[in-house]
Amino acid sequence: ESFLKKKCLIPANGYYEWKVNNGIKIPHFIQLSSLETIYFAGLWKFYDVTQSTKKTFTIMTKKANNAIKNIHLRMPIILNINEALDYIEQKNSIIDENFVSQIENDLDFFQVSKFVNSPRNNSIECIQHLN
Repeated sequence: ESFLKKKCLIPANGYYEWKVNNGIKIPHFIQLSSLETIYFAGLWKFYDVTQSTKKTFTIMTKKANNAIKNIHLRMPIILNINEALDYIEQKNSIIDENFVSQIENDLDFFQVSKFVNSPRNNSIECIQHLN
């Protein structure tokens, strides 16, 4: 029912993923090289169905593409604006196990500091290239 009636979009300028190298987690920031907004395909639901006041959501994921699989085996389903509108308006069932966004080839990624590992840190330092 959620996939049919409770679709949502989560706009973002990028996302983090951690590559494990010899047991050490190395954070990476993944974004569009053009710095455009990306949209994650999501599903929402009420946190407490009996009260119907608080909504939660989940980001749908898929097997990582060839570029991202070197960092992690999965990735969020990302959409450009047109794909996002088709998804939310249910014009086509664009999301299936073989879905590939038109913007996936434009993804850029780089290593960032472990500063990002703390949710208390919310600054530009979280997305700066690590030299």
